Amino acid sequence: ILSNTVLRVNFDPSTIRLVNEFSSAYRGSLIIDGDGLTAVKDNLNILKNRSGTTILTPHLGEFSTLTGLSIEDIISDRVEVLRGFSARCNSYIILKDATTLISSPTGDILINPTGNSGLGVAGSGDILVGALAAALTSFKLSPLKACSFGVFIHGMAADMLESEVGAEGLTPTRLLDILPLAVKKFREEYDKTISDYTPELL
Repeated sequence: ILSNTVLRVNFDPSTIRLVNEFSSAYRGSLIIDGDGLTAVKDNLNILKNRSGTTILTPHLGEFSTLTGLSIEDIISDRVEVLRGFSARCNSYIILKDATTLISSPTGDILINPTGNSGLGVAGSGDILVGALAAALTSFKLSPLKACSFGVFIHGMAADMLESEVGAEGLTPTRLLDILPLAVKKFREEYDKTISDYTPELL
């Protein structure tokens, strides 16, 4: 995991060089978040040439920095921009927004139905990174399924919290505490959970 929380990534040239060298040499699964994304933005070929799985977790501002496109240009055609950039970087990308999108290097696009405005609080993205890492390592899911499950359960936990304390009461600590309960509910009430998040056909 390369982020400003787990590994103290900053914009010092030596740190940026370390991040890029590590990303190039490490052959395992790599999740890049926060300032780690800025550190690799000028060396995207490193991501393209990696043999291991790479997952990027930008919000719109960070994705704008990565792609060199304005936020407006991204929003105007976000599915195709995301699909193209994912292929270009040989990376799975989780584009965090009010409706989070997930892309794969082979062109898959998934739309996540869970989550709420409380996830905009600082630190919630770190919980997402942890959920993704668990999905990859503990649950042994494929990269796309790990991204899908991690994002879904992260948003579901936020929705459970919102029903208890409101979106304004969501904090990273509370989100972390309720995450195991969200996983338990997902396992024990799978059909109901999927039904609750499936839109009705009119």
